[in-house]
Amino acid sequence: MKKKNGKLLTSIMCALILGSFSVPGFAEEATAPIEEYSLEGLVIEGDSTGKTNMPGGFQNNEARFGIFGDKDIMKVPMTVHSISEKTLEQQMGPDGSLQDVLSNIPGVTVGTSPIKTDFSIRGMAGNAALMNYNNVPGFFVMAIGPEDFTIGSMDVVVGPAATLTGSQQSSSGSYSAASMGTPGSINLYTKRALKDDHIKYTQSLAGRGNYGEAFDISQRFGKDREWGVRVYGQTNEGGLAISGAKINRQNISVDISRETEKANTNFFYTYFDKKNSGTDRRFNLDTKYSFYPKAPDADKNYEIPGMYQQRYGWLTTLNHEQKMDENSSWFINAGKGETFIRRFIYNGDIKIDNLGNFANTTVWSQHFAVQNTYFQAGIKDKVKIGATTHNLSAAVDRSYRTWYNNNQNFEHGINHGAGLNLVYGNIYDSILWKPEAYDRDYSRSLGKRFSNREMDVSLNIADNIELGKWNLMVAGTRRHGSFLSRNAKGKVTEDNHDINWTPTYGISYAPTNDLTLYASRAYSISRGNVVGSGYENEGEYLSPVKTKNDEYGVKFKHKNMFYSLAYFDLKQANIIDYKVAGKTYMGISGMANYKGVDLSATGKLADKWNMFGGLEYLNAKQDNGKPVDGSVKWHGTLGLEYKPTESSSITGRFNFSDSASYNFDAGVRKLPTWKTFDLFASQKTHLGSAPVTFRAQCYNLFNSNHWIGKTGEGSKFLLSSPRTIVVSAEFELDKLWKKHK
Repeated sequence: MKKKNGKLLTSIMCALILGSFSVPGFAEEATAPIEEYSLEGLVIEGDSTGKTNMPGGFQNNEARFGIFGDKDIMKVPMTVHSISEKTLEQQMGPDGSLQDVLSNIPGVTVGTSPIKTDFSIRGMAGNAALMNYNNVPGFFVMAIGPEDFTIGSMDVVVGPAATLTGSQQSSSGSYSAASMGTPGSINLYTKRALKDDHIKYTQSLAGRGNYGEAFDISQRFGKDREWGVRVYGQTNEGGLAISGAKINRQNISVDISRETEKANTNFFYTYFDKKNSGTDRRFNLDTKYSFYPKAPDADKNYEIPGMYQQRYGWLTTLNHEQKMDENSSWFINAGKGETFIRRFIYNGDIKIDNLGNFANTTVWSQHFAVQNTYFQAGIKDKVKIGATTHNLSAAVDRSYRTWYNNNQNFEHGINHGAGLNLVYGNIYDSILWKPEAYDRDYSRSLGKRFSNREMDVSLNIADNIELGKWNLMVAGTRRHGSFLSRNAKGKVTEDNHDINWTPTYGISYAPTNDLTLYASRAYSISRGNVVGSGYENEGEYLSPVKTKNDEYGVKFKHKNMFYSLAYFDLKQANIIDYKVAGKTYMGISGMANYKGVDLSATGKLADKWNMFGGLEYLNAKQDNGKPVDGSVKWHGTLGLEYKPTESSSITGRFNFSDSASYNFDAGVRKLPTWKTFDLFASQKTHLGSAPVTFRAQCYNLFNSNHWIGKTGEGSKFLLSSPRTIVVSAEFELDKLWKKHK
């Protein structure tokens, strides 16, 4: 299978390369400059993001801010980060994960199993459901994330400002507590045709024999080179750093764009197929115990042979903006996709006792699918009224998503509890299993079963008012949500509707171009949620949950450095698991309050030295005075880059986290603090006459074994990943061809 996939990808690459050489105009040099024109975050200005880099190159000066489009970060009255292509290439690499880059943002804590996408923003649980893909929401959920190789840039809004984007599908997966809040949004933009053409081929080696290949072809053509095509794909297969864990992945993507003086259009399509085995790192300790077991060897595989998760499907997006005159334009954002998952894994997590013994861990099979359709249309206008300038935006959108979920219980009547104690042993020694465990593997034969349907229609109106050194932002969203679900017993609930308004507003004052003071308030409201399986009150409808965030901050530029400091006060209804007569229920109880301070800095320290980093203090408490499960007081990142020459770079990154707090029957218990060090290096050189860039990434350099807190999911926590080394070589074949021409 590996050889066939590798040959197929190589054949496609060769055909595209030869085709690009034979088509007139593909290999021609640019005859006219590409005009800079900003349209809904789809800009061409020398790279696939069109954004200018801050000194040091780790972040961009502009970020997408909802339907306002791209805005100068200094003028946005909230905490916003725009991650550059340099950062993605350096720290994520061909086999990395967005989690490896999200950890640079002080308001975001990461830590998840490779088969999940969990993270938290300012202490609130989230996952890939908070990610928009080319301005389209709803593609991703807890177990379904983006193909990292497709990402060209990433903008992160820290705080519940999703009202500025449009409909935000709030379901993050089967665990409802993680799906009830909208603590922020992550806007991902796929790779697009560059100003300069290229044909690149990359080989990589990671973990324990994980060999990969990738190609990337970017060409511009037509009048003034207004058309752009970029085709890229990757395949990799082999052993991961976790002993016995494996990956098998293929994906291919095509992006077609056109930029003219008055219009900007972008079409994107991707197909993907990814299979993981041996990668589950989710653990759970019953609150009846009084202490945590010591973290085991992170190199160890905690699955039984044959467990796996396979994710496959396709996604497509279309973005267009048309300029009507110098001050006004209309735009559309649309997308459609279908993703399937088949898996044979542990049910929820690996349950252990305080001595590290497996305790009532269950196995299960599942087949689920997510179908998503989205359309948004809007207008933007710039109007001067007296001394003020109004930047007006309005949009209406419709998001429609259907879930299909089937497992061994639904189709074969085998309850998850029937798998109790089929896997046993100890996390420090041997993991054992009974042959009957494999009788629960129906993953490849399970058919489709309707689970739920969510439809949102929203109206979004926003105005950014400029008055001298003052900026006032006012925005509001009217959302009509409809939710229909089917519980484990086969009963379809009534169609639940909720209609609400959510305002967002902020004000900023910039006494100089290098200093901005701001204050803002943002709201978001989730849809109501039906309690899922595993709870005694399964099928009960929980009311929509409102999230409110107040933020006060300052942004400051000094010489070649950028600094951001923000105080935040975020409140949300508290979603909890509680027990009655030994049985577990889910419900809403009181409020959770997240207060804290974010500090971040990035820039050029001196000649050849660049840095990035941040620190967050968080005080996350329930209204009964207890901490929010999995929350940490302090966490941060510090990165330092040394560039001995223009063609070489060495970067070190230090990550640390304070102890995570959990509420046990005997009181609050804490996981130990942890710290890791990552190392990244690159060198541009030649092999013969072929330009090549060598890159190396080493995550968790000192191979730290530690537990990681998991916010908002009861007593769940995670095991760290072991030291992982990735090396790659990227060949610029077009330049080699030109030299031999």
